[in-house]
Amino acid sequence: MYLVPADQVREFFQEINQKLKCDLSLDTKAAEDGLMLDFPRHPDLRPRYLGTIRSRNEYNDLQDHIPSPAWRPDDEISPIHEPSAEAINIYREVTDLALDAGNAQRRAIKEKKQADRVTKQQGWLNDLKVLEQYLGLRPARGVPEGISYYWQQ
Repeated sequence: MYLVPADQVREFFQEINQKLKCDLSLDTKAAEDGLMLDFPRHPDLRPRYLGTIRSRNEYNDLQDHIPSPAWRPDDEISPIHEPSAEAINIYREVTDLALDAGNAQRRAIKEKKQADRVTKQQGWLNDLKVLEQYLGLRPARGVPEGISYYWQQ
C-alpha cells in the first residue's frame, strides 16, 4: 500500500490537467472507496515506508524488524509532545480501514475472476454438447420418440 499526501496528489492532477487539458480531481467517491484516508494531525502519527513485501516470509521478517516508535529518520525533527491515546486509536482505526478496503477490493477481483471462469467453462460445456449432437453422439434436443441412434441398435 502506498500512501501519498492528498495535497501532492492534487498538485500532480493539476500538472496533468494543464498538460493534457483534462479535468482530474479527487472526489468524495475516492474517500468512500477507501482511496483517501484522513490521519490525525500529529507529527508522530504518520505512515512510514518500511519496504516492499513479495512473500509471507518477507512479511514475517519485516514484522520482526519493525523499528520502535521512538525511531526517526535522520532528517525528521523530534516531536514536541507525545500523541494522546485517542490519537493513537484513531490512527489504528484508519490504518485498519485502509487494509480492510484493500482486502475487500482483492476479494471482489478474485470473485469476479472466478465468476468469469465459471461462465467460460459453461460456454465450453455447451459447445461440447453441440459438437456431440453434430457428430451424433448425443441426441438432439426435441428429437421425437422412436428415433434410434447407432449406439442404441
